[in-house]
Amino acid sequence: MSHYESEYTDELYSLIDAFKSFISKNKKLTESVKLQAGNFIYFIRKFSDVKFRYFLEDKITISKLNSELIQSEVINKVWLLEKIQELNN
Repeated sequence: MSHYESEYTDELYSLIDAFKSFISKNKKLTESVKLQAGNFIYFIRKFSDVKFRYFLEDKITISKLNSELIQSEVINKVWLLEKIQELNN
């Protein structure tokens, strides 16, 4: 989360990839944790694409992501909702 807020984009995308790999390979995590953490990674990547790469930046994309986020099981949902509101401004 700090890489996202600090705008360390290269490090952020590297960390996203590493965390995604860790979750998929870790046999000790429950399916529920894998789902919620995987969803967190999904949303962080999408938010990062909107914030840093600008090729997704439009109100429709942000609105769709917001709706999708509200309906998802995800860790740190409150923080993600705050970040999507920032993207919307």
